[in-house]
Amino acid sequence: MSELITEIFPVNREALPPLAGYLLDLTTDDDPARIGGRLAYELRRRTGGHWFWSRPSRHLVGDQLYTVEQLKQLCRDLWSAPNGVFGGLRTIQLDEQWQAGPGEQADYVALGLADELAEELKQALQPFHEELPPALEIWRLYHLRGWLVQGEPAISLSVSSQPVLKQNLRSFCQSFAWQTLAELEEHLRDLRVKAKDGDLCGSIVRVTGQLATERQRLLALATRESSRRRLEQAQDEEAVVLVETASGKGYEYPLSGLRIVVQPGHYKRLGLDGCRVQSHLHLAPAQRAAMVRSLAQPLQKRRLLKSRAYSTQRAPRLFQRGADLGFVPRLRVGQNHIIEGENGLIADLEQYGFYRPTPQLACKAALRIGLILAGDLPQAHLKAAAHTLKEAFQKFRATVQFSLKRLPHNSREALEQVIATLEKERAVDALLAFLPDREAQPLQREEASRKPWTLYHQFKAITVGNDIPSQVVLFSTLKGLDFAAANIALGLLSKMGGIPYVLAKPLPYADVIVGIDIARRLKTTLPGSVNLTAQTRIFQSDGQLLQYRIADAIIDGETIPTEVLQQLFPQTLFAGKRVLIQRDGPYRGREKQDLQEWAQRIGATFLLVEVIKQGAPRLYGFQPASGRAATRAERVAAAVARSGSYRPSSSSQQLEDITLPPKGSAMLLSDYEALLVSTLPPSSAATPEPLHIRSEPPFSIREALHSVLALTLLHAGSLRPPRLPISIHYSDELGGLALVGIRPKSAEGTRPFWL
Repeated sequence: MSELITEIFPVNREALPPLAGYLLDLTTDDDPARIGGRLAYELRRRTGGHWFWSRPSRHLVGDQLYTVEQLKQLCRDLWSAPNGVFGGLRTIQLDEQWQAGPGEQADYVALGLADELAEELKQALQPFHEELPPALEIWRLYHLRGWLVQGEPAISLSVSSQPVLKQNLRSFCQSFAWQTLAELEEHLRDLRVKAKDGDLCGSIVRVTGQLATERQRLLALATRESSRRRLEQAQDEEAVVLVETASGKGYEYPLSGLRIVVQPGHYKRLGLDGCRVQSHLHLAPAQRAAMVRSLAQPLQKRRLLKSRAYSTQRAPRLFQRGADLGFVPRLRVGQNHIIEGENGLIADLEQYGFYRPTPQLACKAALRIGLILAGDLPQAHLKAAAHTLKEAFQKFRATVQFSLKRLPHNSREALEQVIATLEKERAVDALLAFLPDREAQPLQREEASRKPWTLYHQFKAITVGNDIPSQVVLFSTLKGLDFAAANIALGLLSKMGGIPYVLAKPLPYADVIVGIDIARRLKTTLPGSVNLTAQTRIFQSDGQLLQYRIADAIIDGETIPTEVLQQLFPQTLFAGKRVLIQRDGPYRGREKQDLQEWAQRIGATFLLVEVIKQGAPRLYGFQPASGRAATRAERVAAAVARSGSYRPSSSSQQLEDITLPPKGSAMLLSDYEALLVSTLPPSSAATPEPLHIRSEPPFSIREALHSVLALTLLHAGSLRPPRLPISIHYSDELGGLALVGIRPKSAEGTRPFWL
């Protein structure tokens, strides 16, 4: 059995200075964390000290002591900052009773020392950068984050890959023809860019003007000397663009001050080979571990790390595997037959049938499915695709009849007309649309309000809005349809009400399972208000879908109105029951309190779990090379791990073999927090990204982990287990669609339209 190792290192408390905590007195209802973060940046810049904002303790934390008079003078200096950023800051006061805990000590290393460590950490990753001639560079970026591991301070050292065009944005714009700033904006909108000076990264929203008219204003706003020099040296005719960061803030830059960060949806737009780029972004476990070890060296030299990374060898009680959690992948299919493992599902379904067949099959000789074709596809390819899909449906004991309609042009009007014709002629049970890839760019919730709809979204708006089971198949998928056909058939039959399989054994600690996702978007017509769309997917304890519910509200702040909770968790369905609630992301504001208060009112027990998708450090498998000769790639990785530079060795040697961790591997950070490898990537050339799981006491983290693993087995739209449990799978996309009105006709229903 392989060992486990992480990217998390214990912090050496003895190497840290005493820390002081300061309280902020604000005159407005502004978010203290926003002001505190900006203030920490200002203090690092002005004083050279190490400062950060501690969200848990709501203190400004630093390694410098200020007197009362110094703090008063600091406030007076800050009040004159540009744009009135600190206008709502009344006072800063030393909290003499406050003492830094392990959480603040971890954050001091990860956040407070971030600027001081930046250059050394960038140098540590420099040998791992790659060039993809002729136009691209692959940068390796580091990420530091503070953690608590069983109450002790720790930090994670993680790596990501960022493909960046070699030329700056101004040079890129010279490669295509444009006459007006409006035409330039059409080319640049939504491109992701990063500043050549500093770490800013975001998406281009619009072109705001040219330097001839904007230079003096931008010079007055510039805080970096390098930015000022760039503004002074740039030519008058150079365009200026507004870049929006993930936090929603906007910053203006001249084109020459930016470089393009390549996104998957923009490969074709930038003239890049997407497959080639992707192959260089994925990092095999040995590669990634070598980079992490190289990052650790500067911190080890400063004695900031107490020892090597946590592993089963050093701290075995922190780690669990799926079997330790009671997770055994068993499913129940037709004829009450139980199958073991996650492979061979097609053969089992072919032999035993669905656990609950699609209702239409009970009263019809064949399913009627309308095929809608957008774009050009040779008749021979279309015929072959229809034949392959028919065979796939037959494997699941479903006979189908296809009715084909071609779109005269790609528009909503054409879609509505074709769908109406199919329903009139054939009364179809479901619809399949064959679309060019360019017509199916995803619509994430953060961009739903400004990104134009593609034909995919028009198709979904019509079909989901009219409760018509539907599926989109892209032209690129048709090229490998032999492998994808079973997934397509399985997903469409499930949307029509069929249940292919359920858990062989219901979850013993819950009567009902609920996945909840709450999507928010600022409402422009009412200042300070927020559009909220909350969605729940409700399952029996064996994974059978009971229903979904959707509720809307316009709210101020973070609080969910009581009437929304009552819609999502009606007393008639939940009273007196143990309800496991899996939240997509962390609970915000008063969500936890509101849920528990409602549970008490209806006599239910709510078991709250947070499933956080991003930001978790990796786990690795770890075992000796067992006497075999190391490959050249392994020798290079080991040499870099030891020295921090590229020094391949020509001699074979015994190596610690870093591999994929088994599915179900977990690191217990506390009794109510853990990292979980919920699924493995399709290739060993990539390293799985764990989920960050938190449970609310008294619900144990082991049961929370078990629930997540169990529900990854039940995604009926795919034969490959997803990373997320079915309760919240596809939440980001669903939230984006719901916020722009792509949703079922009814606020509640029993068919999984999201598969």
